[in-house]
Amino acid sequence: MNKDMHLIANPIAINSALEDFKRLKNVSREFWIGISKHEGAIEAVSEEGKLVAGFEGMVVGGFGGDPDKVEKVVSEHYNNFKNLLSKRIRKGSHADIRAKRERIASFAFLSVGLGGGTGSCIAPYVAQAIKEEFRDEDIPVVVVGVLPAKKEGSRTAWNAWRCLNKLYEHADCFLLIDNEKIAYGDMNNLFWDYNFYVARCLTDIIEGSVLERINPADYGINAQVMDVHDAISAMTIGYGNRKKPGFSAISRVSKSTKSLLGYCLPKFMPLWKGISVRDMINDSLGSLTLDNINPKEAVKDYGALRIPPHYLKGKINSDEAYHVLGEYSNDPRFGISITKRNLASMTVILTFDETLEKLKELKSAAADYAKTHKKYFDDGVNI
Repeated sequence: MNKDMHLIANPIAINSALEDFKRLKNVSREFWIGISKHEGAIEAVSEEGKLVAGFEGMVVGGFGGDPDKVEKVVSEHYNNFKNLLSKRIRKGSHADIRAKRERIASFAFLSVGLGGGTGSCIAPYVAQAIKEEFRDEDIPVVVVGVLPAKKEGSRTAWNAWRCLNKLYEHADCFLLIDNEKIAYGDMNNLFWDYNFYVARCLTDIIEGSVLERINPADYGINAQVMDVHDAISAMTIGYGNRKKPGFSAISRVSKSTKSLLGYCLPKFMPLWKGISVRDMINDSLGSLTLDNINPKEAVKDYGALRIPPHYLKGKINSDEAYHVLGEYSNDPRFGISITKRNLASMTVILTFDETLEKLKELKSAAADYAKTHKKYFDDGVNI
C-alpha cells in the first residue's frame, strides 16, 4: 500500500493470520482486525489505545483455506465484527469531515484475494457491514478482486465464484485483477511487480492530483478534471435505481514528458515531448488486468490522462480521445488531471457486464469442483 495513502484514506487490515499482519508496512496496528477461530473478531488495539492482551495468541489462522469454517465464525460474531469495523472507519475519518458532519467516507475500496479462504469469506461481510452501518451515507463499495489462475486449482475457482456471488449483493462495482496474467512463470516472483503495477493504477485514480495539492483554476484552465467518483461511475452499469455492478479491467502507461536535454536547459527553455492520446490509449490496452478479453465487448470505458499543466494549453486533442475510446464502447468517458511531475500517464478502465467470458470460465471451473467434492454450488442467481 502506498505510504501516502493515509493522507486521504484510512486503510484497515482484516486477517486471521498474525504473520500476514506483520508483513504490513503502512497499516498501523490500531487498524488491524483479527479473525480468531474461537473469539470471532478481535481488535489489536483498544479504544483507549492499549495493546489488546493475547491478540497474538488468538489470531493464528487454523481455517485451512476453507471459507465454510471462516463463515461459521464470522456469521456467529457478525454484530461484533460490524461494530469493530464501524469504529475503525469512524476513527480513521479526517477531523475536518467529522467537524462538518459530512459522510464518513466518500468511497470504500475493498481488496480481496477471491480464491483464498479467509479473505473470500470475510469480504462479503465487510461490504454488507459498510452498507448497513452507513446506509444513510450511501458509501460506494468498490471491490478490487484478485482472480485465481487456472493452475492455482479448481478449489480457488470455487472460492472465487462463491465470493463474487455474495459480494454482488452489496458491491457497487468490481475491478478484477487476473492472476492468469502472470501464470506463465513463477507467480511468487512475478507477483510483486504485478502488485506494484496495479497499485500504480489505483494510485492515479484514488490520489489523482490531491496529494500534489493542485487546483486547475490556478492555471487559468477549465479542463474536465477526472476523479475517483468518475472512475466508480465508469465501473457501474445503468443509472438510478437500475444501477448494477460492472466487472472492470484497468491498465496504465506512462512516458517522460521531457527529453534528457530538456532537463539540462533553463526552465524557460524546456524541451517538451509530444503526446499522442491515441497511442497512449492503445498502448495501455495491452496491459489490462484481465487475461484474454476482447476490449470491444466493453459496455463502458474510461480514460484519465494525467499531465503537466504545459500540455493543457491546446496540446491535447480531447476529441481524438473520445473517438478512440468510442471504438471500444458506446459510453466513453475521458478527462484530465494535472501533475507537477514531468510525466504523462494514461489510466484506462474497460467495464463489462455479467456475460464476460472470464466469469463463464470461472463458473464452469467452480461447478466442476463442487460436483467432484460435493460442495454447494451457487449457479449465479446474482451474477
